[in-house]
This record gives sequence, structure tokens and C-alpha cells, in this order.
Amino acid sequence: MNQEKKIDPFQYMILKKDVILQAVFEEPTYPKAWNALKKKIPEIKNVIRFNTFKVYARILVKFGQVIDEKETELDKVRQEIDFLKTPPEVLQKADSAPRRFKGWGVQLNRGYYRLFKKIDGRVKWIYIGKKWDNAAAAEKISVLAGLDKIV
Repeated sequence: MNQEKKIDPFQYMILKKDVILQAVFEEPTYPKAWNALKKKIPEIKNVIRFNTFKVYARILVKFGQVIDEKETELDKVRQEIDFLKTPPEVLQKADSAPRRFKGWGVQLNRGYYRLFKKIDGRVKWIYIGKKWDNAAAAEKISVLAGLDKIV
């Protein structure tokens, strides 16, 4: 007595929901959708009877949108998990600035980088630009310190 494991009709419809919903939305009636599905998925007539299909198709149409929303949320969560698994070195931008540079603090404020340091009891600021550049920062520090020697 070799019996095949019987598939639950509703679970089968959920597995094939994209094809079933497409047929239901394309055809004006459920009998026409059923005939179209029998051509697209020949094994459907062995799993589901027409009357069962009519009842479950109505339910599937109503919950199809909810299922799609949940799948979208699940995809977003999977992307967040993948993002969190990436090492911090990979997440840094190519132009990411250090926190400190040659004794100066580095700040990104409103999209612009600037250096700051307390000198003679006052905070001095040096504007760097929209993109961090080590060479430009070193040059501007040397100009402010009076170390710029023209050869």
C-alpha cells in the first residue's frame, strides 16, 4: 500500500499564489480562471477540486495583498541583517574622515568637514570642504600655524 502524501489544497495555492492570482485577475469568472490554471498547472486538478478552488481563491485574493506586504517586510529585515553582518571596515566610506587629525578634532557639520582646536583659550576652526582630504587638511594646519615656508 504505497500511498502518496496528500498535499493540503490551501497550502498548494499559497505556493502557487502568483500564478493563481494572475489567472483570477485576468479572467472574468472563476470557471474561466480554473480552465486557464489547468492549462498552466496541469497537476492542479489532482490537488484541488473546482469548488474548493472557488472558495479558497476568494480567500487568497483577499489575503494576497497582506501576504505580499509581509514578504516585503521580511525582505527588508533580511537586508538589515545582511547589513549588520558586514564588518565595520567595509561600511566606511572612501572619503570617511578620522576623528582626530594631527592634534585637531574633525567635525562633519551640515555636509562640510572642519577642524577645530583650542589655542590660547579660544577655539580655532579650519574649513576643509565637502570631501575629506588629508593633504588639504595638513596644508591648512601648517598655514594657520605659520609653518608654510615657500622654497
